[in-house]
Amino acid sequence: MASTLMKVNDLLNDVSFALVEPVTSGLLTTGGVAIGPGTIVVTPGSMRGIYVGALLLVGSGPNQEIIQVASTTASSFTATFAKTHQPAETLNTA
Repeated sequence: MASTLMKVNDLLNDVSFALVEPVTSGLLTTGGVAIGPGTIVVTPGSMRGIYVGALLLVGSGPNQEIIQVASTTASSFTATFAKTHQPAETLNTA
């Protein structure tokens, strides 16, 4: 019975994130230069849905990766990138 309750709890938790968590959709703003790899401060067009611990999907194709936000300010966030990204690559909630 406990196993079934955990499965239901996990499912409800996943649904709550999908229904409540704001969605990020925008472009990386990098000042016109490529970024990464490394720990980088990024100023996106909007900070909506970006908070410490948020997972963001960056880029497309072979350089696409999921990053985790390490810190934020009112207009920027810091994260560690494993790959290089060009200016204006896509940035979405993972």
